[in-house]
Amino acid sequence: MQSRTLLRASCTWLETWLQRPRPRPLSTRLESMDPEPSEIDENYRVAISTLNGLQTNAAVLEQIRRRGDDRMVSEYNRMQQYLERVGIAPADLAQLNAVHVSGTKGKGSVCAVTESILRCHDFKTGLYVLVYTLSSCISIILKAPIIHLRSPHLLEVRERIRLNGQPLSRGEFVSYFWDVYSKLNNTRHLYNDAMPSYFRFLTVMAFSVFLSNKVDVAVVEVGIGGTHDSTNIIEEPVVCGITSLGYDHTDILGPTLFDIAWHKGGICKQHRPAFTVEQRPEALTGLSRRARELGASSLSLVPPLASYPGPLPELGLKGKHQVPNASLALQLSSYWLQNHSSTQSECVSSGRADSALPTAAPFPLTQEFTDGLRLCRWAGRNQVVERGNVTYYLDGAHTPESVAACAEWFLSQMDTSHKSVLPLRSCYIQSPFPSRQDTLRVLLFNTTGKRDTRTLLLPLMECGFSRFVFCPNISHSEDTQNSPDHTSHMVTQSSQLSHCYANQECCKHILSDKNAGVADVWEEPASEEKTRACVSVADALQHMDTHSAARVVVLVTGSLHLIGSVMSVLGFTVEDL
Repeated sequence: MQSRTLLRASCTWLETWLQRPRPRPLSTRLESMDPEPSEIDENYRVAISTLNGLQTNAAVLEQIRRRGDDRMVSEYNRMQQYLERVGIAPADLAQLNAVHVSGTKGKGSVCAVTESILRCHDFKTGLYVLVYTLSSCISIILKAPIIHLRSPHLLEVRERIRLNGQPLSRGEFVSYFWDVYSKLNNTRHLYNDAMPSYFRFLTVMAFSVFLSNKVDVAVVEVGIGGTHDSTNIIEEPVVCGITSLGYDHTDILGPTLFDIAWHKGGICKQHRPAFTVEQRPEALTGLSRRARELGASSLSLVPPLASYPGPLPELGLKGKHQVPNASLALQLSSYWLQNHSSTQSECVSSGRADSALPTAAPFPLTQEFTDGLRLCRWAGRNQVVERGNVTYYLDGAHTPESVAACAEWFLSQMDTSHKSVLPLRSCYIQSPFPSRQDTLRVLLFNTTGKRDTRTLLLPLMECGFSRFVFCPNISHSEDTQNSPDHTSHMVTQSSQLSHCYANQECCKHILSDKNAGVADVWEEPASEEKTRACVSVADALQHMDTHSAARVVVLVTGSLHLIGSVMSVLGFTVEDL
């Protein structure tokens, strides 16, 4: 009897012990010091609200532009001042052993793959990526039409500053944010009350994070251009990369590829090598001349990916346009690795950069290189998401070349999943297999800034869409439902809606324009039923969900900001990226 009592007591004690509150695991990162989740979220919202206060109001920018104020302040001097106010000298940035990447298309992807490769080699990495930035100094923008930009991220600001491939946690972001903000705010009275703009602040903060964590390498993406970008405060990168160039931000960078190349090539540094992909002759001439002006040790073309010894490596980032990006990432990471060993790099041709660019040598790919290529993930680029009977194809293409590549990728996906590309004349895509049900093919589209909507839409007309839906980059029509990370003081909701309706009208015109080569495949003129404008992404996706088709496939493209809003409404979190 006594033994049964003891056994029962022991079982009760064991059950209680097993159900005890567990201590939080120790962490070498700041999560170990984080307060409770609800407090973290509130602190994060306050930090983001404060950060948003550094955005320049659209009305103020317009007043400055109209005034024609041409007072020039060197972006380098401006960034130098901000860094010194937080205790960082420009020379300190040499400790980052940076890989600096500019370009029009694919620079974020190249940064992501380069970081993945170096991380697979067991180096401690920092990654700072931007989509668009106002960091080309205000003096450049003054003489150009106002461009409408918002925060450079898909879901939350913190995803753009990463340590070892992981976005900063909310707790980490809050800690680093207030450390940098307080230092700048406490010294503003000494500098005519000057505080950095939104993107300059993030650049200063990213460098502070990387230096505090003593990363082995920082992979840094340029925002706009290169010469006048806030990231160009980096004086001694280990190596620079320039991705494919095209016509984008011509109001700021200039109307020709040569002009654009001059800005993009502005990240080249004296006695440092640079790599680039195959470019149009005008772009190569501009890059070569700029590299020579800045004293780059060399400017080399990357070899075709198929020329590397061994089997063709698997790429985690899909699409044919990622193939040259992968080769560029291989050359950047290989040079960085050899620069940090006793072996002199063999990947860079000797001599100064000139107009006849040499091609870098391919090399055998070790397991670390192939793992880096294969394991890299970069949300919002050639991404497929299943939600019930709706399949979303997400690609943030926003230039004519990248939209054409997006259309090609989408059609290849349709070939794979439906075994045929069917004509526009059919409202539904009739599967050639009797066992398959009807599928509706939809385009969800938006653009930002001064981009030519017609030029971007034309390649997409080959994709067999039977519905065209347009919406602004607004997740929900009610402001209270939108994340503070998506707040922009630089463009009004009404102007975004007006732009959306203009996109819809442009689409209607294309569909009814016989000269565009599209109208003859439609049985009737483009109607409100064929094209639809929605006030928010949530409204647009609700329209998809309630459609009577057994299956709906939706291509979302035209803007990375649109991709982010779609992912937000679909319930993605930063940890899913």
